Amino acid sequence: MFNLTYRRLAIQQQHAIVIGACGALGKAVTESIARVAPDVHITTIDVAPSSSPHHIQLDQHETDANLTKCLTQLDLSSPTASTTTSLIVNCAGGFGMSFSPADTMSLSSNMHSMNVISTLLAVQIANSLPNNTARDSSKVRPLVVLTGAAAALDNPHETPVFMQPYYSSKKTVHDIVKSTAAANTKAEKEEKGNLEGKTFYDLNAVCPSIIDTAVNRADMPEFDWDNESVKCEDIAERIVGEWWLGDQHIMNESRQVVGKIRPRSGELWRVENKGKGAEWSLGG
Repeated sequence: MFNLTYRRLAIQQQHAIVIGACGALGKAVTESIARVAPDVHITTIDVAPSSSPHHIQLDQHETDANLTKCLTQLDLSSPTASTTTSLIVNCAGGFGMSFSPADTMSLSSNMHSMNVISTLLAVQIANSLPNNTARDSSKVRPLVVLTGAAAALDNPHETPVFMQPYYSSKKTVHDIVKSTAAANTKAEKEEKGNLEGKTFYDLNAVCPSIIDTAVNRADMPEFDWDNESVKCEDIAERIVGEWWLGDQHIMNESRQVVGKIRPRSGELWRVENKGKGAEWSLGG
């Protein structure tokens, strides 16, 4: 069972970062964090402006400068920071279809910028976490969640030509999750017994089918949104309430950890709606 008192103690002085926070999924994740863990400091990052008191606005065309700007404003390198970053969620991304060779080349560039660059930004921020949080049972292990796509989990030979720019960008996101998690796991094993001063994190991806957003509804008015779309709130609750806070908080009455909810680092999780709400399954 969850011990809510222990959970609140464990997340004191925690810091969460949400990239793409101005979009529908980003807003749902941010609101979920604020609701479940009101004491957590939240930094939002987006190319769009925001009234949030802790917001970093990115330049859509300056990718290198954006990383420097984020690291400077987040001050992740400071070993005396009063908060520990334990959650980074990248909700930024885009979708598009191409129906001509010219459109394909242009869209490929846009999809890479929206889906891949934002993913790399999240990973680089995670890699810049201060080396002052040795792994132990009293701390929430940092979690990084990226946004993949259910379509990119399917057989690539079945992907329509007009979906290839989107598919290839999301497939790259999936590859980044697997390769980065594998490298981190290897490094952590090599550092076994000498974890003091090291920061390791778990890395996973949610891979939704069609998400219920105002933009998607406008683009596909004939789609069965009630029975076939995935709700942003369902994704947010899974990431925040289970994967992040549930990592070490399934406890018995003696405050002993009896299990974990967080998936193994490197896993891709498909989420879709087949008429009965959000259904989760391990992806490729």
